[in-house]
Amino acid sequence: MAEVKIVTAQGEESGSTQMSLLSGPVRGANHLVYEAVKMYQANKRLGSVHKKNRSAVAGGRRKPWKQKGTGRARQGTIRAPQWRGGGRAFPPTERDYSYRIPRKMRRLATRIALDSRTEDGSLRVLEAMPEITGKTREMAALLNNLGWSGKRVLLLLDAVSPEILRASRNIPGLVINRYQETNAHQVLHAEQVLVSRAVLEPTSSDEGAE
Repeated sequence: MAEVKIVTAQGEESGSTQMSLLSGPVRGANHLVYEAVKMYQANKRLGSVHKKNRSAVAGGRRKPWKQKGTGRARQGTIRAPQWRGGGRAFPPTERDYSYRIPRKMRRLATRIALDSRTEDGSLRVLEAMPEITGKTREMAALLNNLGWSGKRVLLLLDAVSPEILRASRNIPGLVINRYQETNAHQVLHAEQVLVSRAVLEPTSSDEGAE
């Protein structure tokens, strides 16, 4: 169980709390997080690469020269892979790289990642979310008060309003998500993690994040 600092929207430390997301040591924790991050990265791949094989290239229906008597190597089409302008041999085509690991594994990997953030001191608990009316300067002021301007920050809330999304979408490096929808990849990619105190109780239980 690690001690996590509680901060206000003005960047002042208002206290601390004991926070534990795991009931005990997890066997193979590093590999579990690796599998979860690999899945999220694979699911982001477009898989849209496409090259033409010899049958997909236009032209080349006629045999370029007769089979025998020319002294040259026999050829059946000018669209074979060895020809300039011909199709590729075994070309890459569209592919779906996405896959899923079990939900319990995803949730456990997220808790392991969050727990590692509490251990290294890069996670803070926000006392109360300030009133956000949708202005970018309001969200920028929060990050500036915490000394996190220009950093990759993950803000986890119990609910994300349209005003909060609008205020944050023009700030590079800031990712806002509901705690129940975050994942190990988001947690590990961020340099700093800020968790609303409203979701502190759910994060201490076995239910919650993906």
